[in-house]
Amino acid sequence: YAEITFHISFIDFIEPQVAVWIEDEDGKYIRTLYVSGFSKYVKEKQVVLPQWAEKSKFENIDAVSCASINAGRHVYSWDLKDAKGKDVKKGKYQIFVEICHWPTIRHEIQKVDMDLKKPGKNSVAQGKYIPFVKTQLIK
Repeated sequence: YAEITFHISFIDFIEPQVAVWIEDEDGKYIRTLYVSGFSKYVKEKQVVLPQWAEKSKFENIDAVSCASINAGRHVYSWDLKDAKGKDVKKGKYQIFVEICHWPTIRHEIQKVDMDLKKPGKNSVAQGKYIPFVKTQLIK
């Protein structure tokens, strides 16, 4: 499985909307690991998580939407399956974390590459609202 760890650094008066999803190396949507409940329900009126909305098309996300999360460290696991529950091929993938503090619209997206053929860690530590994202493939 893969472990995705990220930090949210900004606290607003309302918890941010957040989405974590996976795409293959060609940019094809694979699966949403987490999305804030509000963002799941607004569908075609989505304004706070536009990249996630465009990629996911709101498909197969019922089990992953839940309450909003706030500042701090968050960890999610990916069982290396797609949105339909099928094992993905070993290869290169991209993990995305998108965040938007609403109504101030403080928006940011981070992307981390992950190669399922090469166990190890990949990380990116940049950004104002998502200063740290790390992935780790665990056998």
